[in-house]
Amino acid sequence: MALIAALVFKAEAKRKGYSSPRIWLSPLAVAGVISLVVLALGGVVGKLLGQSGSPLLAIYPDILGFLAIMLQLAWITKAWGQIKALPPRKTREGSRENGEG
Repeated sequence: MALIAALVFKAEAKRKGYSSPRIWLSPLAVAGVISLVVLALGGVVGKLLGQSGSPLLAIYPDILGFLAIMLQLAWITKAWGQIKALPPRKTREGSRENGEG
């Protein structure tokens, strides 16, 4: 999901004249951080509950995975809205043609 978002973000930013790698690296970084947090939470809760056989322990990984996906989708949606709202960037050549710069 993050890889697809990175590719789409990069294409849209390039279409508008922006070439910063931050635009396409951010979905990958956010997904990486969310994945690390999910792994850490899964390990911590697993150790706290141990082998108790609790029904919560059985569905906990699925709940964490679902919440991680929802968080990524929410972030990607918000970031996509910001990228779509970017104004087209004037190129140096275009500003020279208009007598600017």
